[in-house]
Amino acid sequence: MRAAFFGHTEVVRLLLKAGADVGMKDGFDLTAVEWSIRRGFDDITSLLRDPASADTAPPPDGAAGEKV
Repeated sequence: MRAAFFGHTEVVRLLLKAGADVGMKDGFDLTAVEWSIRRGFDDITSLLRDPASADTAPPPDGAAGEKV
């Protein structure tokens, strides 16, 4: 949820690969996809709407091989 709220696309991708529950709601009764829509993170919204794409979508430019 926090990763979607703050726009951390790669963290969202990893959480989805690990089986995160995209339907979980927070204290404001909002899901991660609802937060990503409200905050304008279109890439995260797409990932959350199609969690299977987290396995196939390429990393953003510059992220391949990047140490975190």
